[in-house]
Amino acid sequence: MKKRILFILLIFMAVLMTGSQLMAFDWGFKFGLSHIGYSFSDSSFPVEHEFRSEFIGGAFLGIRLSENFSLQPELYVARRGMNFFPDNGWKYLHRIYYWEMPLLLKYRIPFKGRSVPEIFIGPYYGVKIASETVNIYDDFHEYMIDHQDNLEDAVQKWDYGLVLGGSVEVDTCLTTLLVDIRYCLGLANILKDPVAYSHHVRLNDAFLENSSLKNRALRIMFGISF
Repeated sequence: MKKRILFILLIFMAVLMTGSQLMAFDWGFKFGLSHIGYSFSDSSFPVEHEFRSEFIGGAFLGIRLSENFSLQPELYVARRGMNFFPDNGWKYLHRIYYWEMPLLLKYRIPFKGRSVPEIFIGPYYGVKIASETVNIYDDFHEYMIDHQDNLEDAVQKWDYGLVLGGSVEVDTCLTTLLVDIRYCLGLANILKDPVAYSHHVRLNDAFLENSSLKNRALRIMFGISF
């Protein structure tokens, strides 16, 4: 079975890379920096917190629908989360790891030259791989790091939302380079049990039974397509 799957994948890659009739397809890789955090249901959240930056990387397939429109499914390994600073000398870094799958509708703005500007919009769906809390204690006299991996009962196994942004593609002799800026608006409440989450992340009674968290991310990404 493994040999059969590998054979099919090799044929698929060969078909994508050869044949002038398949020039409507392209594929490639992207990586970049993601500025991540949460949106709270309580606008006056009682615990000090901050957004933070994480690396992101993955692959994409571009499907040309017309001269100006294309469809682009993507797959990334993405980290989400936020830093919390309760009033006790501790810093809590909550991380959730996702397989993240955007599906973008892209519009190529007519432009003469090697650089092609585009705008895009589309949904994304995320499947949780793992989650953890990194607890850092630092009062200038003591420094300690502790890990917790017991957030399964507090965090949902999925996420979904909307992606919107713009990009620029630059054609070169061998390939195409690209850069895009995107905003990811989470629409799902990622908390399964807000009280358990508040307990595990050591936020005391900051979350109530009806509290919610939604993911937010601003990303700048660089890539190469073939």
